Amino acid sequence: MLAMALIGAGLNVYFRESAPPLPLLFQLWMFATPVFYPVSKVMDSHLPEIVKKLYLLNPMASIIDSFRRVVLKGEQPDYSALLLSLLVSVVLLFVVMQFSSGWRGNLPMSSDHRAIRIAIVGCGAIAERGHLPSMGSLSRES
Repeated sequence: MLAMALIGAGLNVYFRESAPPLPLLFQLWMFATPVFYPVSKVMDSHLPEIVKKLYLLNPMASIIDSFRRVVLKGEQPDYSALLLSLLVSVVLLFVVMQFSSGWRGNLPMSSDHRAIRIAIVGCGAIAERGHLPSMGSLSRES
């Protein structure tokens, strides 16, 4: 979910028109997560195999299915599905973080944002002289 939010935030900065459909996309993703129906309904359906495999790449599907197994059925969770969920989440987050690292220096800023950034950098310069506590990495931005 964090990776999807980062993608949405980056898109919203560059393309203001992307803001209205983002809640709809997140809502569709939540409907594709098996909260009110078991994963077995999807796996036993007549969907093509490629759709079933893509469905299992949804990290929340295996987490909710494993939770349902433990709480409602008293069974062991599906550890292989949880491992796949963890792997997909980490890989997606890593890819998005690498992709969004190029955005940091190129984000469009309004005059208000520039003033805030100048103020933060100014406070960092004062902190380096020992008047304020250090602001960490923010003090080194220009």
